[in-house]
Amino acid sequence: MNEGQSKLVADVKEHGWHVLNVFSREGRPNFSYSVGLYTTLGHPEIIVFGLSLDTGHRLINVVGDAIKAGRQFQHGTSSPDLIEGYDCVFRAVPRYLYPDYFGLGIWFHGDEEFPVLQLVYPDRYGQWPWEDGVDEGFRTAQPVLMDVPE
Repeated sequence: MNEGQSKLVADVKEHGWHVLNVFSREGRPNFSYSVGLYTTLGHPEIIVFGLSLDTGHRLINVVGDAIKAGRQFQHGTSSPDLIEGYDCVFRAVPRYLYPDYFGLGIWFHGDEEFPVLQLVYPDRYGQWPWEDGVDEGFRTAQPVLMDVPE
């Protein structure tokens, strides 16, 4: 195990999850995701795009704390209290995309299958990334990993 993997395992044992921040590369935006929510709390892991890494990290911790307190999020769940002034919605991430986004999550979970939900938020005008007319920069910063938005 390398130092990063050791830190991940220690954080999951101590806090219940670890947050990984991935810098933009190859045309992909920044994103942050959890590892450990499924193992410790039986809840899907969470991924969020298009925020600063610090903000994405904090947001996943807010979601993790809510889960620890008894909340459950699933595909289609919306929540007005995760980002002040914005509704958020959760969408299931297709498993075929896991290798592209969840490298250390796959390492951590090993052969165990684990679900992932993407936390999606609207732009400042209330438009979702999949809606017609949304700013292309916003759509690019927050790709929706689900096959077909509802």
